[in-house]
Amino acid sequence: MTKTNMHMKRWIREAIEDHPEPFSAKEIREKVLSGRRNSHYITNEYSVGWYLRQICFKEKKRNGNIYWRKENED
Repeated sequence: MTKTNMHMKRWIREAIEDHPEPFSAKEIREKVLSGRRNSHYITNEYSVGWYLRQICFKEKKRNGNIYWRKENED
């Protein structure tokens, strides 16, 4: 697994803002990849899932994990 850098973290947060819930790490990575085309900052699907676990609610399914955005507590 590669380390998720600050650029990729920002792109993931931007990608989940308007993406319909629930979503998978693969969908978010594809959305980031389609917006950025080719960049050496784009990490693999597992790194995206690792970061999504930190900022979203996760539910484990048979064919993968799905995520929901956390609501701001402010």
